[in-house]
Amino acid sequence: MAHFSRAADGSLSYVACADNSNPDCAVKGAGLDSAFAIDVSPDGQSVYSLGSNSVVQLNRAADGSLTYGGSQSGPGMSTPFDVAVSPDGTSVYVVSFSSEAIARFDRTPDGSLTPAGCYAGPKGDSSCTLIPFSMKGAWSVAVSADGRSASASAKDKTGECTILAEGMEDPRAVYASPDGSNVYVGSDQGAVVPFRRDTEPPSTKVKGPKRTSSHRPKLKLKSSEPGSTFLCKVDNGGAKPCNAKFKPKLGAGKNKIQ
Repeated sequence: MAHFSRAADGSLSYVACADNSNPDCAVKGAGLDSAFAIDVSPDGQSVYSLGSNSVVQLNRAADGSLTYGGSQSGPGMSTPFDVAVSPDGTSVYVVSFSSEAIARFDRTPDGSLTPAGCYAGPKGDSSCTLIPFSMKGAWSVAVSADGRSASASAKDKTGECTILAEGMEDPRAVYASPDGSNVYVGSDQGAVVPFRRDTEPPSTKVKGPKRTSSHRPKLKLKSSEPGSTFLCKVDNGGAKPCNAKFKPKLGAGKNKIQ
């Protein structure tokens, strides 16, 4: 990774570099061998680069100079291709090509990261929460300006996607507009495909017994928007994809279903 200073007229001048093996680079550390993508935190204090199955933290001073802050890995991080920091600076997202996944890291004010879970396609990293949509070819990630959505570009080989568009056969780059109303996807087909972003969440309803002697009660999930999918959580378990006709496994006593 190379660091350049930018003058008022936009011209650049070389300052230093970061690498784990190059003797000419001032900054060295584990993971600095494959800087495929980088992003800077909104507070300007951290620069994140992708290493070998890891995300590298570089601490940034007021003059732009960098010091090594460590590297972090976790589930869904095989062959990471892109990294994005959320606008509020509390989360970092990484998409990984081989894992077919998007991983999230919690970010503290000092810039350090902690793995916070991942989502993967049906044939992706089984240690992640699996979703019914393909994440094959996960290449790029962007976070919306309001921080409510992280969008990743990937190939859908399942035919399960509800939104299809011409020019999306091999998506590579994704960008969220500053006003939050659109997401743009660039593909290897030479196309830029615009999408309008729906910022209003659907309302959901659950129909079923509030009291039952059955350990597998039948519940019906409904959404105000056609084509919605559901994640279900029972008590303290993790949220998992579920069907509109949901039969959770319940223990004796009170159970909380979300």
